[in-house]
Amino acid sequence: IFTYENNKIFSIAIKDRGIGIPKIELENIFLKFYRINKSHSREIQGHGLGLSIVKTILDLLGGEIHIESELGKGTEVKIIFNKS
Repeated sequence: IFTYENNKIFSIAIKDRGIGIPKIELENIFLKFYRINKSHSREIQGHGLGLSIVKTILDLLGGEIHIESELGKGTEVKIIFNKS
């Protein structure tokens, strides 16, 4: 979902209906090499760098990222840019 607000803010929202992220884990998901549920690390590929890279880039560009999630219902990621 792409949205323009007052011609100054551009946002992108991405939703899924996946397994979700436990609320207690949300505060850590932007840390480098952080992986949720380490017991499943062989089943789900990755190194825990993706969201930390996205957060770093958005910080440099003056953007924001917000994530809401509920176990068993999915996750919504919203990326916000201020239009210059």
